[in-house]
Amino acid sequence: NADMSVAGSYPQADVNGTLPNGCYYLEVNDGYGDGFDGSYGTGSVNVTVNGTSFVGVTNFTSAYAYVGFKIDNTAGIQPITELSDFLVFPNPASDKLNVTFEAKHSNYTVMITDLIGNKVFVNQYNNLSGTQFLELPLAGIATGNYFVTIASDTETHNKMIAVK
Repeated sequence: NADMSVAGSYPQADVNGTLPNGCYYLEVNDGYGDGFDGSYGTGSVNVTVNGTSFVGVTNFTSAYAYVGFKIDNTAGIQPITELSDFLVFPNPASDKLNVTFEAKHSNYTVMITDLIGNKVFVNQYNNLSGTQFLELPLAGIATGNYFVTIASDTETHNKMIAVK
């Protein structure tokens, strides 16, 4: 948590810990809003195990960036991949959120959860195929950061959004 108002090196102390099996997000916030690639230089934040980096945030130009990862006894730490055609907009959103993705002839659950996992919106869509455009209502959802999740029987993808 350094004030980096000038160019230079600002290493932060390592944070060591043990995480149980599960899915996690490494989120990096920038108070000024220009990310690592502002006029003051570049940076990175990484999750490492025994000195080997598995996942990290190394490039962003906005107020925040995140990357998901999964810890599993069998597979170790693995990045959570995202659909390249999974889009959420506008972000930040206020009244409604648009979600687009390419469906693969399957049933999908679309969910919005807060950062501790409480579901604030859930809807099931059956037998979808092709390009989907969904409009999710945000009325009654408090200001803050949330995850949008699209899940089928074979895959799960997440995006972080801000509700203003």
